[in-house]
Amino acid sequence: MTSSKKRFTVYSTVSGGLPLNDISKVTASNDLNISTKDWLPMCASAYHISPSISDYIIIPVTIFPSDLPNRNCIGFAYNDLTEFDTDTGRLAYQSWIGKGLFSEHQNEDVTRSRGVILDSVMHKVAEDSPHWCVTLLTAWDRTKDPIIANSLLTNPNSCFSMGCYTADYECSYCHKLYSTGGCGHVDPHNPQMTLKDGTLIYLLAKGITGFELSHVKTPAFVDAITPRNQVVKLWD
Repeated sequence: MTSSKKRFTVYSTVSGGLPLNDISKVTASNDLNISTKDWLPMCASAYHISPSISDYIIIPVTIFPSDLPNRNCIGFAYNDLTEFDTDTGRLAYQSWIGKGLFSEHQNEDVTRSRGVILDSVMHKVAEDSPHWCVTLLTAWDRTKDPIIANSLLTNPNSCFSMGCYTADYECSYCHKLYSTGGCGHVDPHNPQMTLKDGTLIYLLAKGITGFELSHVKTPAFVDAITPRNQVVKLWD
């Protein structure tokens, strides 16, 4: 599944449910990502999911903010998220588009996918904030897994966890790369956040390629919540 250039696999529980004001308009108009109608049938064949967009529950899931570490001490810099990824032919933050949705990271067999990621966008946390959020537009096939579909519809605290590959790690303090010997500030095998000279030390993921998002029952690090009003049914 991974490119020969990608050395590490990163999993991280994420925050779902960004208040996207136009999400209901986009889905209700049946113009959801017009190009999706072109590639969904082929994608459905590969993932063993429904070729009809009307069978899906659409949920926006915010997977992480830029330039801030998660609780497993790994962060994603804006410059790395907007870097062109030659493996997918997209910007790094867009590399999740077309990738599968799974349960509890059971992603080795792609035919176990419960749906597909339709789109990925970056937006500022706030106008005056230096941080950006990456949000995935996820489509969960209710015919493939009615149990997860029902959970998404009835549970206001649905949880998710994203997966990505990285080519290397960089120290946020001294900016040395793990591949060139690393440093003594942070250990990729046992990362811990520390503070030095007013700078938070953590690992920055380099060479990012997203490969999945999972529905999880118990978050490993941070509560990931999708408000019920962000779940959109397309079959009504």
